[in-house]
Amino acid sequence: MTLVFTLEKQKLKQIDDEEIAGYARNHIGVKFIFDKTWCNLQKYALFSSPNDTKYVVKLGYGKERECKIPEEILQNAFFRISVFADDLLTSTTETVLVSSSGYISEIDDMEEGDVLESNESDILIPPRKQHFDEECNERLNRFEIEEHPYC
Repeated sequence: MTLVFTLEKQKLKQIDDEEIAGYARNHIGVKFIFDKTWCNLQKYALFSSPNDTKYVVKLGYGKERECKIPEEILQNAFFRISVFADDLLTSTTETVLVSSSGYISEIDDMEEGDVLESNESDILIPPRKQHFDEECNERLNRFEIEEHPYC
């Protein structure tokens, strides 16, 4: 499965309607389609978890680039994604919701036919929309844009 984003100037926009479930590993990717603004630049994808842990993936050069989403990012109810390039071009940020998967890590030691009773709580519970909106607005209010020294 691949999420698809376009970048027009600095605007990052998801153009597919894929819904992803948490705890996937090595199966969910991202495809970026860049406009001419990003031509001939070394590009990087930035994945941010709700607690602001960041994962950077080097994308390389080219009009279309793909990468896998780091598995740690998919262990949260949502994540943020953005792109930046050398000599510094940045994009807006998109938030991607991650649906509950029902995954329980205790199954690794099970044999066929075993029954497991679990109270494990690592199953994702997506945030209520109101809580999600409040958190996003709070983070946006703390964000300050600094003028680039060369402008």
